Amino acid sequence: LAVQVNGKLRDRVMVPEADFLIAASICSAISPDGKLVAHAEMQDGKQRLIVTNAVTFGTDVVLPPDDVQYFGLTFSLDSNYLYFTRMEKNNAGVRDRSGTLYRLPLQGALPVKLKERVDSPVTFSPEGALFAFVRYNYETNESSVIISDIAATAERTLATRQGRNRFSEFGLAWSPNGRSIVCPASRWDTGKSFRIDLYAIDVNTGNEQTIGNRSWASIYQVAWQPDMSGLIISARERFMAQHQLWRVAYPSGDIQKLTNDLTEYYSVSVAGEKIVSVKTDWQWRMWRLTLDGSSAPAALVTGSGEISGVVWTARDKIVYAAMAQDRLNLSRIDPDTGEILATLNQVEALA
Repeated sequence: LAVQVNGKLRDRVMVPEADFLIAASICSAISPDGKLVAHAEMQDGKQRLIVTNAVTFGTDVVLPPDDVQYFGLTFSLDSNYLYFTRMEKNNAGVRDRSGTLYRLPLQGALPVKLKERVDSPVTFSPEGALFAFVRYNYETNESSVIISDIAATAERTLATRQGRNRFSEFGLAWSPNGRSIVCPASRWDTGKSFRIDLYAIDVNTGNEQTIGNRSWASIYQVAWQPDMSGLIISARERFMAQHQLWRVAYPSGDIQKLTNDLTEYYSVSVAGEKIVSVKTDWQWRMWRLTLDGSSAPAALVTGSGEISGVVWTARDKIVYAAMAQDRLNLSRIDPDTGEILATLNQVEALA
């Protein structure tokens, strides 16, 4: 991922504001046989779909750049098809809020449109006869876990949540024994805080059972280990921490942190002992310039991870807040030299 940080002029400081993605992966998946890796890539404002041979590292652009937004990739169990969900523009040129599911043969044929109103990646039952996904109904403010036949002609609602307590649209995972589907779901603790929990939903009854007693600030995707001993998830414990990869033991819910760095890990896909994820490395740079343009912009300081704010003090110093691991560092620098004069505080990120 190549990132160039742009900014917005505030007094004499160029405050980091937006990230210009030169070429960035959006989501990814590995085939069940471990031989293929697919990912959607953003380039020049459009997204394309790429499949890489994990053995030879040969790469094919299976769908060219288009004005769409991919948010889910899943290989069929035989690794011969790639199922993808994406948001597209309607006839009026406006991007739909709901996604559409396609099936792409990996032998050069065109993708086949299967189902509309699919708002998450899909997950397959162990025998491959069914798939599940999350649908959000904007009119009723409901989110539901839906099970469909493989032909996408018949479906049933497994579980539904109302309002702000909703199922995650980032991904769900059908268990290897076929009995349950794991899906993250959000809740609000009596107006105090927003949390995400992992739920195992019984495929026959729709009954929900939490996995472990750990709640999260965010969970992106989940994937089962083939022996069902645990799940691999992309999650963050605190709201300002980075998304890292974790192993959640099943059924105990005991957790193990697999990555621990300043980068973000988003999508998760597992094949045997292999884990594929999109790793995003945030780099930023702070600039100083004069309002009248009388001098060239000068770079003051650079860093990694998220930067949360910059202020020019009355004593002609700059204070900025930036993340270091799961801590929020407050630093004061000289605006002329960029020298770090002091680290004013080190605060644990909000729980």
